[in-house]
Amino acid sequence: MGKSPLGLVYNYARKKVSEISPRSEREKKVKEYRSFFMKQFFMKYWILGLIVLLAVLARLFFAFDILQKPADPGLIVLNGEAARNFAEGRGLAINGNALNWTFEKERVSGRLINPEEVPMIEEEKNTLGPFYHDEYGYPLFLGILWKITGTKLYIFAQLFQVALAAIATVGVFCIARFLFSALPVAYFASFFYALYLPEAKLLALPHQYAWMGPLMVFSAWLMVEIARQR
Repeated sequence: MGKSPLGLVYNYARKKVSEISPRSEREKKVKEYRSFFMKQFFMKYWILGLIVLLAVLARLFFAFDILQKPADPGLIVLNGEAARNFAEGRGLAINGNALNWTFEKERVSGRLINPEEVPMIEEEKNTLGPFYHDEYGYPLFLGILWKITGTKLYIFAQLFQVALAAIATVGVFCIARFLFSALPVAYFASFFYALYLPEAKLLALPHQYAWMGPLMVFSAWLMVEIARQR
């Protein structure tokens, strides 16, 4: 933790605890100092916690809003169909009949259709074709995620991306704190990122382009941490 105020408090607590010989007393003091340390931490960074919460809520709003609208076929449906076949053991493939069923179902229902709702199409194996419409990474991610969850719903990917946004908000705070050495500037930067609605809406989309923002933040954060260690 270096020479930061929290680091000094933590080091002082460790020193005091090491001076206590009886084990029972030591455990008691450990709990007391740990509680004190956590109180100091939350007193210092509770504003950042609220900003992270705002970032999560903003992206959850768009995530659930997207589920209530028909998808752009070029953005979501093709990835979902390839991931559905992968999760069901057929590899990254596209079923033309399943795509047509999904498009028609979305047109009638007026909402995004999850691959979990796609029925088994007759002679499905004979209608499979290779997935070559887009990058393979995101359909592979969806397929593995759906294998783990056991349910082919887009919301799982969206929640994962919301978690990335929460971490990225902390990353923006750390980057600004390192560059400007001022808490108010760091809070403002993270607040601006948390409520930057174009990025929030993009990140709530179950598509690979949603990852661009957090990955850029993580790359800059990594460089800042490397510079900090020098």
